[in-house]
Amino acid sequence: RTMHPLQELSVGAPDIVLAHVIVAICSCIFNWSLNEAAHQRVLSVARERRANFKEATSSKLLTAFCDTLVDLDADLRIDGSTDRIAKFLRTENQHSLQGSYFATFLAEDDRLR
Repeated sequence: RTMHPLQELSVGAPDIVLAHVIVAICSCIFNWSLNEAAHQRVLSVARERRANFKEATSSKLLTAFCDTLVDLDADLRIDGSTDRIAKFLRTENQHSLQGSYFATFLAEDDRLR
């Protein structure tokens, strides 16, 4: 006698149901982790853009109110573009300012602070 395909499955039905449940749970966990990773990436990009916007806005405001801006590294040496500070200091060779210790351009009294 031949069995209907569904009848053949019914022999191991609890095992098959369990396998389907496990696959469904794994699929849900995988989808959640993908969504969470995408969500974290979107938040990271948004934070980065907000930080860049704040920095650009601050720079524009400082440029409007200050004679010049100077980028300094961790050792307080001039870093970045030096053309504006060179013009401010009336220095002919702006490349000589790159890497210079900033305090050397300050008055003696201001260096101590």
